[in-house]
Amino acid sequence: MDVSMPRLNGLEATRRMRGILPDIQVVMLSQHESPEMVREAVSSGARAYVRKSSIGKHLLAAIEKVSRHETFFGSAASAVTGEASALDTEEETL
Repeated sequence: MDVSMPRLNGLEATRRMRGILPDIQVVMLSQHESPEMVREAVSSGARAYVRKSSIGKHLLAAIEKVSRHETFFGSAASAVTGEASALDTEEETL
């Protein structure tokens, strides 16, 4: 799901889909890197948040995680939780 879709943004689309199919696993993609946008994605029901700038590094990992009914917020997680993920550490060493 892309946050910035025309007509119906990804946040509202996610809310509507989760209202109809509560068990659906949504991966949110966004060019936005603000902590507020990550919080909005979480509150909309997204199970993962991947920044478009890191799709190559994180998209497959996010899909694998949500397929196991886990969450994935990668480097965006620290923006919300204040905790660095394993991927953050990996990114810093690359």
